[in-house]
Amino acid sequence: MNSTTLLRAEGLKKALGGQVVFDALDLKLSQGEVALLRGENGSGKTTLLNVLTGNLESDAGTLHYLAGKTPRAYRFPRGWWQDVNPIDHFTPESVAREGVSRTWQDVRLFNAQTLRDNIAVSEQGHPGENPLMTLLVPLLSSRREKCINQAADAMLARLGLAGREQSSADMISLGQSKRVAIARSVAAGVRILFLDEPLAGLDRQGIQDVLRLLESLVKIC
Repeated sequence: MNSTTLLRAEGLKKALGGQVVFDALDLKLSQGEVALLRGENGSGKTTLLNVLTGNLESDAGTLHYLAGKTPRAYRFPRGWWQDVNPIDHFTPESVAREGVSRTWQDVRLFNAQTLRDNIAVSEQGHPGENPLMTLLVPLLSSRREKCINQAADAMLARLGLAGREQSSADMISLGQSKRVAIARSVAAGVRILFLDEPLAGLDRQGIQDVLRLLESLVKIC
């Protein structure tokens, strides 16, 4: 049985500082697929992730996002009229709405927030997305927030962090931080998850913990 294609790129090209990083690049990602992008430092791996996640525009080519309810295509280079059209911006936010997320080599948690809040904030339908609704229907918003917090606590328990829900994000190890960052993307309901150096800087136990989490996510797909 053929797997569902979630992302397709055709003829991507990117140059930085006059140096071509990649050219005529094609790729396809399918549901349940695990792909490893290998290369030496400076070979363009992070640049490619930046393009695929809307953090950087390609100089040429087309990106087809097929994971959302409605397929979306972005063609490059983009015209000035597309930049002024608020519903046609190519940004990390617009790509995230297509079901795409990523983690960063330098883990980007909200260090001043609790572990629970770091995961809960990414849940779809979080009351914080609509403050007006929270004011108008406080009881419904309170129930929704309670359900989201329970789901976040369950995710933390799955990560081996039960009992640490109220700990701030700057009080856990690097390996735990990377697992929380992955879990936060999963909680957002993503269909495509890009991981930038997910094992960098980890000790043996940290590597095993992250790999165990990733293996469990693949089985779910």
